[in-house]
Amino acid sequence: MIKIYINKNGREYWADGDKVFSWLYERYVKNEGRKAKGKPVPYSEKLDNFFGEIVLDKQWLSDMGKAFPGINIKNELDKAKMWLVSNKSYKKDLKKFCYNWIGRATPNMVDEPVKSKKQIEKRNQLAEAFKKMEKTYKNDR
Repeated sequence: MIKIYINKNGREYWADGDKVFSWLYERYVKNEGRKAKGKPVPYSEKLDNFFGEIVLDKQWLSDMGKAFPGINIKNELDKAKMWLVSNKSYKKDLKKFCYNWIGRATPNMVDEPVKSKKQIEKRNQLAEAFKKMEKTYKNDR
């Protein structure tokens, strides 16, 4: 048997270690004295909840798309989540982590400027001319 010495308000007590442990364990599981009731949420479940909610936040995704053009935001969020899971890295502020992750991402491609009608017509004329040349070449063989 393990005995634990307790000094409470100047009085000395001896307690059974097994009983103290049992009482502390029940208190921990029930989260007594805390604002949030219930069992603590496992980190993997916290990640799933966060990334599930952030994908539904259209305003945040839109703002991120404007702030980081040329970056596939949803793809980068998937990469960030997998990095957190595989490295077992515990982050308190997941939104800030995602912002920093996307900020370091490399843009894929910059959108082409819109072509004018004249440029499109010229490209089509060149394509037709190429097709005629190709037919002529095949017939000469």
